[in-house]
Amino acid sequence: MKTSKRLSSLTGYAFAEIDNKVKDLRSEGISPIDFGVGDPTEPTPEIVRKALSDGANRHASGGYPNYTGSDEYRTAIAHWTKKRFDLDLNPATEICASVGSKEAVFNFPEAIIDPDDFVIVPNPGYPPYARGTLFAEGRVHYANLLPENNFLPDLGSIPADVCKKAKLMWINYPNNPTGVTAPASFFEEIIAFGKENDMLIASAAGLIFKRGPAAFTKKKGGVFIL
Repeated sequence: MKTSKRLSSLTGYAFAEIDNKVKDLRSEGISPIDFGVGDPTEPTPEIVRKALSDGANRHASGGYPNYTGSDEYRTAIAHWTKKRFDLDLNPATEICASVGSKEAVFNFPEAIIDPDDFVIVPNPGYPPYARGTLFAEGRVHYANLLPENNFLPDLGSIPADVCKKAKLMWINYPNNPTGVTAPASFFEEIIAFGKENDMLIASAAGLIFKRGPAAFTKKKGGVFIL
């Protein structure tokens, strides 16, 4: 039995391939310096482990969780975003919990794009931006992040036919892997670009930044994924 075209269109995952390479080298007696996914080597702080343990005991018979995250959890996120960014979010309609940011990033295009729609993806960038697009049968257009543009996407270089068919554009600042931060003016520019082209702008923030999320309000048509 053959797998679906959408599944067979995906190549090996970059970090999994690196893990396999590291495993092969170790089997040969080589101790490589692993620049893969970046797992922390230090133990999780005791205060965090204790809080997790206390939480597990409080909810020992909690059953299955809410499909979008518990009310308590989503309300806590709303309070945090208000305190951190002065951003008002409705816990019932504007916050959703996921297993992790990778799940949210990978699955998000399924809700937005149809086959052959474009998604604009930063290059270099997080692999699930492109892989989630391909799995949803969309088309990837890479926006190169170059040093001469301070690793910001050159919006003017994106072809008009791509903009016309693009439903979604991913950004990520402070950027992974360059570490570059974007000025507040960039977020205003990118939101205007999304409105002009009827395109959703999604910010996947593996790192928390000071001013960016405030630009991604429901009034301006953005999505913010932690």
